Amino acid sequence: MSQKYIVNVAQAYVDVLKPFVEGALLISEGKREQAVQQLKTACDLQDKLGYEHPPMFIVSPRHPLGALLIDLGRPEEAIEVYKKDLLQWPHNGWSLKGLHQAYSKLGRDNEAQDYKKRFDQVWAKADMKTGSSCCCLPLVES
Repeated sequence: MSQKYIVNVAQAYVDVLKPFVEGALLISEGKREQAVQQLKTACDLQDKLGYEHPPMFIVSPRHPLGALLIDLGRPEEAIEVYKKDLLQWPHNGWSLKGLHQAYSKLGRDNEAQDYKKRFDQVWAKADMKTGSSCCCLPLVES
């Protein structure tokens, strides 16, 4: 008996990549609200992909989206973005970093410290430092 595996068609990946790349370009051009919309579209399309291991996208569009939302002063929205990412990848350092920053912006220090502690644990052996959940928006620690 043969087993069927969920396989996404190539067009589905292209459909995710288009708004993901467009969002990153819009960030670099300073068109931040347009970037938010493109990155939200990329997240929605990525959520429709079937499960594959290893995943096709190592970097989630949620990372630049969350960093951008924090930068725009919308940490509550960023928290939702990062928590959704952690549902799939519970130990993702990028989202843990973003949650620390978002809760810090809201003055919710206990939650911020909880996520900082988790981030420090998963990032302990990383070969790079980060001030943000995305290299495209290298925020400085406050």
